[in-house]
Amino acid sequence: MAATLSPTDPIPADPYLLTPKEEERAVAYAVEQAKKFMAWKMRRVLKTHEEIEFKLSQVNWEERIDRQKVLNLANTAKNQQIWQISQRQADKERELLRLKELSQYWGYGRIYKLIKYNSFHLFGKVLDETQDNMPALKALCFFLARDDRFATDLGFDRLKGLLIRGPTGTGKTHLVRCAEDNGLNPILTLSMLEITDKVEEDGSYKIDMDGKKIIYLDDVGTEEAEVKHFGTIKLWFKNFIEKSYLKSKCYNHIIITTNLNFKGLEDHYGVRVASRMREMFNVVDLTGEDRRKQK
Repeated sequence: MAATLSPTDPIPADPYLLTPKEEERAVAYAVEQAKKFMAWKMRRVLKTHEEIEFKLSQVNWEERIDRQKVLNLANTAKNQQIWQISQRQADKERELLRLKELSQYWGYGRIYKLIKYNSFHLFGKVLDETQDNMPALKALCFFLARDDRFATDLGFDRLKGLLIRGPTGTGKTHLVRCAEDNGLNPILTLSMLEITDKVEEDGSYKIDMDGKKIIYLDDVGTEEAEVKHFGTIKLWFKNFIEKSYLKSKCYNHIIITTNLNFKGLEDHYGVRVASRMREMFNVVDLTGEDRRKQK
């Protein structure tokens, strides 16, 4: 049975961990600090630097400082540092275990079921599981689950983001919205039309992740590429792509849906943006008829 301490028991002393070199450094540091403090006090009565230095040279600093107290404090600090390192390591291991358990729970199948459930219960639509929809559905589930099959089965790069293309009404937005509240990589949905309105009004738009892991930009290419804020041209999406590209070589925290192919993106945003996007994203095409017209 593990021993426990009562309030009346003495607190165990820290083990002595200082090496001879650390003892020397601790004493030297204490002497240096004592000298600085005494020099500061002497400036009130002595005028020249030479006078102060002479007075300091007359002091026996080894006798002036409490060596044992200095070493005790240094030893306590070292014990505290080691404890903090062990706590950080323990926290890291707990977080890794939590993420592992989360990944196991939120696998491909559970995310697929979540999309199917939300499609019907949140949006009132039976999930389209036809051949037109399946490539995008499978890619999204693998992507969010960080499933190895994203690479092995689909041939995609796990470090890249996901660009879902398709004509209007094929269900691109609906598909991603149904997966928003997955527990592994929750999604922050942002409308490019709303961002553009905000930029035009305020001059800027800052993304607040608020605990989310994935940025989803919806309807890219439907907004004006250039907007003016009091006469100043603002290129929000261009700047977003440029900053994301330069910041990291891992873009798997971004999902984009668009009606445009790369030629259309090039015409809308310019060659540089389209070229960056080719490098940053895995592309999956969502085909089929306009589902809105089928109602």
